[in-house]
Amino acid sequence: MGMREAAGAHGPVHGPRVEMAADGSADFALNGRIPAGVLRPKTEEESAAAVAWAVDARMGLVPWGGGTEVQHGNPVASPRWAVLSSELLNQVLDYSPDDMVVTCQAGVTLAALSERLRSHRQFLPIDAPHPDRATMGGIVAGNSQGLWRPLFGAPRDRLLGLRAVMADGQTVKGGGKVVKNVAGYDLCKLFAGSRGTLGFLTEVTFKTSPLPECCRHVVFRAQDAAAAVRAGLAVHAARLQPLYATVAYAGHVHLCVGLQGSAAAVAWQADRVAEACSEEGLAPSDEGPSDQHLRILVADSPAPVKLRFTLRPWDLVGLLRGLEALGQRGAGLTLAAHVPTGIVAVAMQPGAPDAESAVRLARAARLQVGGECHLVWTRLPESWRPSVGDVWGPTRGDFPLMRSLKRALDPDGLFSPGRFVGRL
Repeated sequence: MGMREAAGAHGPVHGPRVEMAADGSADFALNGRIPAGVLRPKTEEESAAAVAWAVDARMGLVPWGGGTEVQHGNPVASPRWAVLSSELLNQVLDYSPDDMVVTCQAGVTLAALSERLRSHRQFLPIDAPHPDRATMGGIVAGNSQGLWRPLFGAPRDRLLGLRAVMADGQTVKGGGKVVKNVAGYDLCKLFAGSRGTLGFLTEVTFKTSPLPECCRHVVFRAQDAAAAVRAGLAVHAARLQPLYATVAYAGHVHLCVGLQGSAAAVAWQADRVAEACSEEGLAPSDEGPSDQHLRILVADSPAPVKLRFTLRPWDLVGLLRGLEALGQRGAGLTLAAHVPTGIVAVAMQPGAPDAESAVRLARAARLQVGGECHLVWTRLPESWRPSVGDVWGPTRGDFPLMRSLKRALDPDGLFSPGRFVGRL
């Protein structure tokens, strides 16, 4: 029996049929492995039918949105697996401009949703390197925020409600379509950042915001990364509430600051930011990255190795000094260090040292800060995996709770088996 027929057999007698690619597709390959098939449900009912088919077929499922971050993770720990795509779940279901609440299917892209909101002078304060591909379900699953995290927080902070198909084929609902909703468990926070390991998101609801009157991107040239970080920390300490304050390095060091608000407020902020940067020896520059370039500086790098560090903002200087050792060993580095949040994205260009040396130096850079610093490998050659191990790094003290939740909600490891931290 072909995969298309098998999938259709698990809905009601007259129920929907799930469209699948019988031979998979190289476009959905993970770690060099092509999936056995690609399921593209159009409705929540078809999504449940797809899950039922996978359970009967003893096949793992990898939820897939726009594919912008799905490569992040460990290899799929299942001999046979299929992709469960939200591509055809692409409708805005409800939008109340007066209430500033919008509900859409999980496959709607950030760009499409933004266009809908813009007609009412509103926007969703979520940033992504590729808004034309990044889906709202994928953004929630990754809890992924680009440059705007300092001012607006993570996507989970804007998420009001969701619907998801679980491993038993049942649909669960969390939150609602109002801001003050305290009924039941907070499934929204549970699914945000779960990386497709707990269920398949079909619908999400967000709180929107008014479009700002003015946006501005200002750039300052620094002699070194330490000076740029100090200036960024000064801007943060002054409570100027920048949209972002990011140190960019791609041959030269720049501090990029984003401002948003009324025209008068942005002008005042820009003056105060310039003063703080001047005190650290930074000068205004017209040569640094634009906001669009900054957004994709690391994301679009062709480098074969990418890392992400998360640490306390005041430890950034120590980390960046530690990373200099990588550059001295032949690794061409590009990085974006988000000062207020302590998140550093790094790309190692071709010519990097061998796997053992690079892993050792990256871990040594992490230890330079003398405090808590978490390292995640977001891209690496397959030959490096034995040296790296779990790309998410060592588990933390809360891992037993994460494992218990996974076992309770997905006892057979159907969704994204082995891909998350601790091989969940």
